[in-house]
Amino acid sequence: MIGNVQKAKAVLQISIYQHLLSFVGTFPSYMMLSTDNEDRFEENLKRIILIIEVFEINKLHPNVSLQIYFAAAQGYTMFGKDEKALDMLDKYCNICTTNFFPYSLHGDEFFDSINEWFNEFDLGTRSPRDEKLIKESMIQSITVNPVFVSLAEDARYKVILETMKSK
Repeated sequence: MIGNVQKAKAVLQISIYQHLLSFVGTFPSYMMLSTDNEDRFEENLKRIILIIEVFEINKLHPNVSLQIYFAAAQGYTMFGKDEKALDMLDKYCNICTTNFFPYSLHGDEFFDSINEWFNEFDLGTRSPRDEKLIKESMIQSITVNPVFVSLAEDARYKVILETMKSK
């Protein structure tokens, strides 16, 4: 109303960013509740992956994407779809080893007015956890998860683990 268009853009981008991440962040739980219906699970995954791709969330906020691919891998394993589960673990591994570190909150071409907002955070733009601990947690999430026991001897699974451990 006072003509500060740049501030208005920033406020709206922050709102869109928060709602987008909240929306996508809710999906892993919803997907797991959908494991009673494989078709619904597949449709949910298809839709959320489209959103991840359109908003480039793998780069914008990779941790949110990791949660989607992790839930998808669990769901596929529960359906006995090991190849699809491994496809999702490949995506998980790719993000863990290419887009994640060094971790920082940031905007992108679409969210080009939110970096100043991140700088106002008490913790700044960096993760409050040590990078080494985060990496260990990423690896443990797939090595100690009982859902993935059926994959333990699979060659692709072993390559995924080795890739994650070596990066």
